[in-house]
Amino acid sequence: MRNALPIRVSDARSNANEQIDHAVSTLGRSKHRRQVFEAVYYHKSRVKSADQIVTMTGLPRIRVLQEANFLAAKQIIGKVQEKGQLIAYEQDSFYQANKREILRLLDDQKKRDSYPTKRKPLSTINVNLRKAAREPKAHFVTIDEVSSFAGVRNIVPTTRSRKLSEAEFKRGLQNIIGEKGTFTDWGGEQNDLFTTWIRIAGRRRRAAFALKGPGAKGKMTLRHLGKNADQIPRLFRSPADVFFVQYHDEIDQMVIAEMQVHARELARNEARPVWFGVIDGQDSKRLIAAYPNAFE
Repeated sequence: MRNALPIRVSDARSNANEQIDHAVSTLGRSKHRRQVFEAVYYHKSRVKSADQIVTMTGLPRIRVLQEANFLAAKQIIGKVQEKGQLIAYEQDSFYQANKREILRLLDDQKKRDSYPTKRKPLSTINVNLRKAAREPKAHFVTIDEVSSFAGVRNIVPTTRSRKLSEAEFKRGLQNIIGEKGTFTDWGGEQNDLFTTWIRIAGRRRRAAFALKGPGAKGKMTLRHLGKNADQIPRLFRSPADVFFVQYHDEIDQMVIAEMQVHARELARNEARPVWFGVIDGQDSKRLIAAYPNAFE
């Protein structure tokens, strides 16, 4: 049986900054408390058992319970009981949506000190438009914008094309790009293909591809991307500038949204532009039609 989270008496839309500031203050400088917070809010699995948090953090069980109970008392997380009296902790939808902002403030004391709330409003707001314009951004890119794939620009989408295995499609991409390396698949890989030979706007860039062969069926969703839906985070740990996910069929918009989150975070953290995109079934067929010899 689960105990529901306490009902909030404040309006998240009008008091969002206060609630974020409350979470930041509650987490403070405690390394263990932050580990528990990040474990509870890891990915979209709403409930994490105490045993799961122990495994994720490596902390002793008693320490996990102490910190989790403290966060529950502060209404940062919810405490629930599953069947068999299993102790578990539940995400709060507001803090799940704002966890990145909370962690960013924890990591940047200067931004935390200047964070505006009703108790400490900013007296003036200085917006430097030139600086904002210079900030590195994440850009969604299609294969038509990749110089290395220029041959597809005159190819219209078609339903006629044989489905290639992941290995065959990878070899075709390598032939188009001119990448001569060898890439062996294994369970913990960051990417299926990495190259420094791809060109965007005429310049060579580092590119990482995640490829999904025809063994997967139906529209690609996040559940297709790794046992724990962790393939996109692993892809963005590659030392690349450009990131592509390729699939032989339709790709759900949530895959693009997840890539966008990681691309923006990488661009901000490393202060450099990042490109990301998908190659769905239609674009895969266009590549095969544009470069038939590469895929033989």
